[in-house]
Amino acid sequence: QMRPSDTLPVGPDLCLRMGDTEPGMKPTTLLVIFATIQFITYLDRGIISTYLGDIQDDYHLSSLQTGTLAGAYMVGYMAASPIFAHLATKYHPLFLIALGLSVWSLAVVCTGFSIEFGTILLARTLTGVGEASFACLAPPLIDARAPPPKKSLWMSIFYINIPVGYAFGYLVAGQW
Repeated sequence: QMRPSDTLPVGPDLCLRMGDTEPGMKPTTLLVIFATIQFITYLDRGIISTYLGDIQDDYHLSSLQTGTLAGAYMVGYMAASPIFAHLATKYHPLFLIALGLSVWSLAVVCTGFSIEFGTILLARTLTGVGEASFACLAPPLIDARAPPPKKSLWMSIFYINIPVGYAFGYLVAGQW
């Protein structure tokens, strides 16, 4: 019977692979880029959450459909996270993050141009799929590149963008 440790690198091998970024990229640059991406992805979540009532009215959705739409993101996210984690054992994590964020970006644009329930549902599910690559691969990359005495600070800078991005999403949506 196969165990997860039989297929996934563990210990120093994984840390070295996760810490291997582009030669010219400084660790602080990686942190700033990832913290900004974290902010933007949660900004999107805050905007969508704020507009769920308007989306329900505009698309003439039932409460069940609106709830399904609200959860679609998480379905894509949960389904894709273990897939991206496994793919990171075969492909460079930065490539997978770029691939996932490309899917996320396209899905966000498609969300804005959706004209019926099925397309917005698919688009929101794909935002979850795309963001899963970033959510499961960015933290280990930050941890592997952070100077040892600053690991907690760096992770705090990265994760503070969850509530800040979400809050700004509400603020931005409230201004429209």
